[in-house]
Amino acid sequence: DQENYTSSLWIAEGFTSYYDDLIVKRCGLMSTRDYLDILQKNIAYTLNAPGDAIQSIGESGFDAWIKYYRQNENTYNAQVNYYTKGSVLAMLLDLMIITGSQGAYHLDHVMREAYHTFYVQQDAGYSEDAFRAILEKYCGHDLRAFYADHVFGTKPVDPRPLLQQVGVQMVISPATDDLAMTGYTLQNGNVISFIRANSAAAQAGLQVGDEIIAINNYRHNDTLLNILLHSGTAPLHYLVDRKGRLEQYMLTPGNNNKIDVSLELTGEANTLLAVWLESRNSN
Repeated sequence: DQENYTSSLWIAEGFTSYYDDLIVKRCGLMSTRDYLDILQKNIAYTLNAPGDAIQSIGESGFDAWIKYYRQNENTYNAQVNYYTKGSVLAMLLDLMIITGSQGAYHLDHVMREAYHTFYVQQDAGYSEDAFRAILEKYCGHDLRAFYADHVFGTKPVDPRPLLQQVGVQMVISPATDDLAMTGYTLQNGNVISFIRANSAAAQAGLQVGDEIIAINNYRHNDTLLNILLHSGTAPLHYLVDRKGRLEQYMLTPGNNNKIDVSLELTGEANTLLAVWLESRNSN
C-alpha cells in the first residue's frame, strides 16, 4: 500500500542478482569461463563507479524510492547500484563462508535457514541484524566490521584474497577504452550523454548535452576519436554546439583511474572451487 523503506535491498535484490547467474552455472548451462566473465564485469562496474565512494549500499537501498528510479546523467557518479554491488557482496560472503568452513557450508545454508526462521517459523520479515546473525553463524566470525566498511560505509571491496583461496586469480589493470581516456560517452552519434566525475572531460569543461562538431579541426565521426587517441595526439581541441552556441574546449586524455578486471583460474586443483560453482544436493 505504501513505500517500504529498508537498508537491506542489497540482500533482497543483490543476492538475487548473484544467484541468477550462479544457478545457471550450476545447472551446466554456462561454462566456468562465461561465469567468470560475468563476475569480472560486475566487480569492475562496482570498483569503477565514482558513486561507490559517495553513497553506501545501505543508503542506496533506503533511497531507492526517491533516487534509484529517477536516474539522471549524474546517477553513476553519485549513487550505488544495489543490484550489482549487492551481487558482489553476496559473492564475498559466499566465499567467506566456503573458505572459513573449508567447504562445509556456503551461502545456500544461510538462505535456507533465513527462509525457515523468518517465513516458516515466524511468518515475518527480517531485520538487518537478524539476517547478519545467520550470516555470522556460518561465517564463524563477527561481521560488524564488514558491514561498517561495505554495507554502511564506502570502503572499496577487494575480492582478490578470497578468490585466490578458491583458485581464481583476479588481476587489475588500467583501462584503455575511450571512456577511460576521455571520461565521456555519447548518444545519437555525437551528443555527450555522460561525463565521469573527475575525468578529463569534466576537467576540460565539457557538459552533458554538448554536441561534438569537430576534434582537432576534423569533423566528428564514429572513428575519429579512436584514431586520435591511438595516435598519441594530446591535447585534443573540441568544437561543440552547446544549446546553439559554438564553444571550444581542450581535453587532455588520461586514464582517470578507470580499471579493467580479469579473472583466471590458477590451474591448481582446488576442491573449494567445486563447492562454490558446481551443482549441489539439498543438504
